[in-house]
Amino acid sequence: MHNDLAYEYDIHLPSGGEEGKKYPAVFALHGIGYDEQYMLSLVEDLKEEFILIGIRGDLPYEDGYAYYYLKEYGKPERKMFDDSIGKLKHFIEYALNQYPIDSDRVYLIGFSQGAILSMSLALILGDKIKGIAAMNGYIPSFVKEEYPLQPISHLSVFLPQG
Repeated sequence: MHNDLAYEYDIHLPSGGEEGKKYPAVFALHGIGYDEQYMLSLVEDLKEEFILIGIRGDLPYEDGYAYYYLKEYGKPERKMFDDSIGKLKHFIEYALNQYPIDSDRVYLIGFSQGAILSMSLALILGDKIKGIAAMNGYIPSFVKEEYPLQPISHLSVFLPQG
């Protein structure tokens, strides 16, 4: 783990990458009790055209990890949620500076807790995010009511449920 980052991560760069070329990136966020490998397996077919970054939650949960804990089902522990949003924003900025990522083509994919964070980050980061795929998640009411939200008319969204 890098000393200035809160999260461990796994990154896959396109093989045979061209010097000086920028690539679109997918940041993959897992659900509670899973890890970054679970989400990376869902997008591995993109590995030759995209930079794939699986971000592991920093909190232990059963056999996996979490980004924050819940007070009860559907209610994130607020301070932990706020902290995770801040750490993920920092992580994305770090990755944009560290790797050959096309900053106009940044995507988020998430399942459950990762979907909640993906949707929330899209609202907060606005045009820094090109699109999201959020599976089985929701946007906490406090995000919609209290966070500084950005326009998202440009955002491509895929919301599978089930």
